Amino acid sequence: LKNIGLAHGILGEIQIAENELEAAKAHLEKSVLNHSAMMPTREVIRFRGTLSVLLAQEGDAEGARALLDHGLVQYSNLPKLALIDVLAKMAMVEHFLGDTQQADAYLSKATSLARPLELSKTAPIQASLQHATATLATADKQPSLLVDTQGNWFQIDGQTTWLIRRKALRQIFAALVDNHQQAIGRGLSLDEMLEAGWGDERI
Repeated sequence: LKNIGLAHGILGEIQIAENELEAAKAHLEKSVLNHSAMMPTREVIRFRGTLSVLLAQEGDAEGARALLDHGLVQYSNLPKLALIDVLAKMAMVEHFLGDTQQADAYLSKATSLARPLELSKTAPIQASLQHATATLATADKQPSLLVDTQGNWFQIDGQTTWLIRRKALRQIFAALVDNHQQAIGRGLSLDEMLEAGWGDERI
């Protein structure tokens, strides 16, 4: 029973990456509502934040804000990395709920805390901050495409599609992004895309 909450939380995050949002929500709710007492504080905060973003996307303002407010009150002396993660997710929550001023304030605070740190050594926090930045960047703008240069995700009009669990697609997408930056106007050939996605593997 000790690791059930952690397992549910990780499954929820995996299913978000695969765009299975209803299943993700169910796992995250089991993690933070039923098993948080048995998990490390850092993981409780992480999964609460992720669930709150899902609730905000559904328009559940009360539920989304209650999860994060509760987290900040209960864990008032957060380590800096955990606080950055919470602030980034609070920014996304307020963005989805329409309070762009508060969203910008949370993101600004998270960014200022992260600036002196070597976030390359803390990839999950860096990913959370980058995702929040990309999400807020779509506010009040014309339809847009935002991409992760590593190919992990792309975002169209604020809707994120994750490719983390899709190795070949992620590698092809990253190659397309890199090619666009290096040689605008020239596409990749079929052979180049096959090489990017599968390398020497047999297809």
